[in-house]
Amino acid sequence: MRTLLSGLAVLVASGLPLAALAADDIPDLKGKWTIDSEGMAFAIPVGSGAEDVEVASVFVIDYQDGFKISGKESSQSATGTMIASDEEQFAGVIGFDNKTVSMVDHNGFRNCAILSDSKMECIYRHVATDRAVVTRNTWTRQDD
Repeated sequence: MRTLLSGLAVLVASGLPLAALAADDIPDLKGKWTIDSEGMAFAIPVGSGAEDVEVASVFVIDYQDGFKISGKESSQSATGTMIASDEEQFAGVIGFDNKTVSMVDHNGFRNCAILSDSKMECIYRHVATDRAVVTRNTWTRQDD
């Protein structure tokens, strides 16, 4: 028992094997993802009130270095008069738990939960000069 505890103490104190194990668990998120979003938006300055919005997008994560990711939104279609369809770059980091992702784009933020190799759920918040938007999104990885 004493030998087992001594060995465990050395393993924990070194940190190297534990760090290596954590690095191996980082999910590979590179690829093409379709995103279906639903939420609410309102105009700035405040106009007639909030309206329902639905957005369908394609995102490509084309760079990943460990926990760091980036890519581009390659297309977007939307309902609701306050949604623009600009193409944007985004960047993000996979969380310490390897089950969450935080992302930013030109004017918004996403917090995501990784559900599987091919599915994520995200909350998106966006404030621009002319509108504010909040949506929940389902991300589905596409086969290349």
